[in-house]
Amino acid sequence: MEYTREFKVTIYTDTNKRTIEEECDTAMQAVQALLPLMTAEERMEVFSDYCRGCGTDELPCHCQNDD
Repeated sequence: MEYTREFKVTIYTDTNKRTIEEECDTAMQAVQALLPLMTAEERMEVFSDYCRGCGTDELPCHCQNDD
């Protein structure tokens, strides 16, 4: 069964000089736009839920075991 995923994310970055509005049509676009706005600690918290080797969210992952 095929399915379609649709995203529409609008990111507003408001500074004292201007407001930037960015529309994202895919999850990847939204993530790439949001990651630079996060602190290093926030990014580490997000990425800690995924394997650094293969990206799976099923932890613990054994993708880099040499067995």
